[in-house]
Amino acid sequence: MAGPLAQPTTPGVRFGPYRTVSFDGCSSIKVPDSERNRGWLGRCPHGGYPQVELMTLVETGTRAVIGAVFGPTREGETSYATRLSHHLDPEMLVLWDRGFDANDFLATGAQVLSRIRQRRRPPVLQSLADSSYLSVIGGVPVRIIEARVSVTCTDGSNFDGSYRLATTLLDARRYPADRLVHLYHERWEHESAYYALRHTILHGRVLCSHDPVGVEQEMWALLTLYQLLRRTMVEAAESRPGTDPDRCNFTIALQTARDLLVCAQGAFEPGIGEIGRRVLSALSPARRTRVSTRKVKSPISRYAERKLDGRPDRSKVVTSTTITLLPPPSPEPTLPATTVRENTGNGKTSSRMARVLAIMQAEPERLWRSREIAELLGDVTLVATYRQLARWTERGMIKRARTGRYTAITQTTTPPARPGVHLQDRPRRTDQPSPGGHRRPRPARRHRRPAHASHRRLLGLRPLRFLHRMQAPGQALPGGEGPAGGVLPARTKGNGERMTAVAVEISPRRPPPDDGPTQAGDGLPYFTRPVLAPAAKVTRITGIADMDPLMDSAKCSCNAGDDNPH
Repeated sequence: MAGPLAQPTTPGVRFGPYRTVSFDGCSSIKVPDSERNRGWLGRCPHGGYPQVELMTLVETGTRAVIGAVFGPTREGETSYATRLSHHLDPEMLVLWDRGFDANDFLATGAQVLSRIRQRRRPPVLQSLADSSYLSVIGGVPVRIIEARVSVTCTDGSNFDGSYRLATTLLDARRYPADRLVHLYHERWEHESAYYALRHTILHGRVLCSHDPVGVEQEMWALLTLYQLLRRTMVEAAESRPGTDPDRCNFTIALQTARDLLVCAQGAFEPGIGEIGRRVLSALSPARRTRVSTRKVKSPISRYAERKLDGRPDRSKVVTSTTITLLPPPSPEPTLPATTVRENTGNGKTSSRMARVLAIMQAEPERLWRSREIAELLGDVTLVATYRQLARWTERGMIKRARTGRYTAITQTTTPPARPGVHLQDRPRRTDQPSPGGHRRPRPARRHRRPAHASHRRLLGLRPLRFLHRMQAPGQALPGGEGPAGGVLPARTKGNGERMTAVAVEISPRRPPPDDGPTQAGDGLPYFTRPVLAPAAKVTRITGIADMDPLMDSAKCSCNAGDDNPH
């Protein structure tokens, strides 16, 4: 049942000697939210029902399905498209968008006309007369066309866009660049095929089956019905010479088939039958050239529309189209090692990240809110701004000053700090006895720490990574200096590793006086609160004293091995 339907002489189905086909996917067919369907398809993060990913190879002139495969959306369109590559043959010219911009798709044996990403750097091997140039991608000789398309509408408004196409049709005289740019628009015929499946036949309804086997049966039945109607429409168009099959109305064919099924009539009529006669009696006029922005009607989708993308919100009729072919770059004598840039961005100064950095660097002292940045950009939703700012913060491109506030990173000559725990010299605590004997007052705090906070801190809430080995947690430790046998509390981390609280020397307090009375703490090292260390990291503790679980600090000295810098 599947396969191309048009004859070689049918209008609108070929470009020269090649039959035009296209790859595209559809992920908006919904199935019941049952346990079996969720186990097969997974949950949809942006909708209430599991969704089936449908990938088809379609004949653009008739919108007939040549091959189809479907399954969970997590596998991706490119993975499904590789399963349909065996349907391609050298007599086909396949069209696809930037989502299929991969080297593997160029080596299928069929001719290719595809849109490629701006981040590719194909070498310029030879400039041609039509402003295109010869190059190579993935070992396949290609021809690169860079053009700017401008359209003028009936109200006088103008809209334009840039296109970068790659094709295996290397003959610039036989296949001019401007004709190939016009031909690339035929890829949108694939969207009309999906519109007939999702809306004309299903009317947006959810499939009925609650298990994967039933869903597969429904999907194949849906595709079979669609292909039968397309076959009837193509036969009707070919019965009238010079009729383009895309003028046949799919809605009329579907409604006529329903009427005949209810009345049980016209099942074995010769010729094109009742469906073909009704289709020919109401042929659509030649399609008008129109332009409008891409907009998603469903409110639970990831995005509603592309704001300020250069196209009108409502559809407008185009009166004229101008294609300006851009000159190629200067030829390169040698081939680069790769045709893809090292970074993952598009490299444009007008990219969203570059615009955000320019906004922040204009006022480096200002703390920017996400809503302010989204309003200044104008072409992105607030939710997308949240995600991108968080992603750029993780990459170190911008800095989060506090919750919801961002600023640019100031360039300094100080090298970045090494990740991990770094202990620095700390000043003496203000509540320790001063040399004069009186106690300095503790600075007033707005919020007093509860009494049990010191105990929690003593039990070890900070990781310690540079100590090397220790005895079993909770056992008495030998003391060489001071009271022996201090007992350290222990706890277990989430991964099962035993951790022990130890006190670490930060800086010596002050040397003992040569003469005169000895003050409390003279000559003793100063320690912060005990911190958490793995039990297998500390070699030995040479001395321990005053290890009171209710104290904020402990006094001891430790030897963590010769290779320990602290």
